[in-house]
Amino acid sequence: MLLLLLLVLLTCRALSNKVLSPSADVPGPSPSSDLLLDDGLLDEEPEDGWRQNGTEELNDCGPCELDLCPETRACRAGLVPDACSCCQECGNLEGQACDLGNRSRFYGLCGTGLRCEEAPGGEGEGEEEQVCVCEEQEIVCGSDGTTYMNMCQFREAAFSKLDLHTRGRGPCRTGENSWQ
Repeated sequence: MLLLLLLVLLTCRALSNKVLSPSADVPGPSPSSDLLLDDGLLDEEPEDGWRQNGTEELNDCGPCELDLCPETRACRAGLVPDACSCCQECGNLEGQACDLGNRSRFYGLCGTGLRCEEAPGGEGEGEEEQVCVCEEQEIVCGSDGTTYMNMCQFREAAFSKLDLHTRGRGPCRTGENSWQ
């Protein structure tokens, strides 16, 4: 046992003398350099990237491989294309923050029957936030006797109540299964 310990100690001393000093010529970037701070690299245009509104956003999509797309389940607002327009992802619900246009960049796209609009009352706060707003603002009466403020709220409820259907336009009447 003592012999083994002595052998390990001698091996460590021998290797410590062979460790490269920081000034040694090592292939590749030196440990003290930071590639991200290299001015030459920061000014270059990304080869496969794209720019929008003066801010750089890289498009890291590569080839579309549908078999690598994540499984999407329980999407209460339906499915929308992902940032690469390859896979499908859950759409945003009414009132959630969203990305304008038809490409998901940060918040995501609005789901079925919703559109992305500037949030009301967002004036004077610097950056305006966009939220998903229902396109059909008409009140709906559901077969469960609940009055839904718009079709999007009805669709969201129908996602978890599979037998839910509309009774008609307008608020539900209180009383026996009747609607206005």
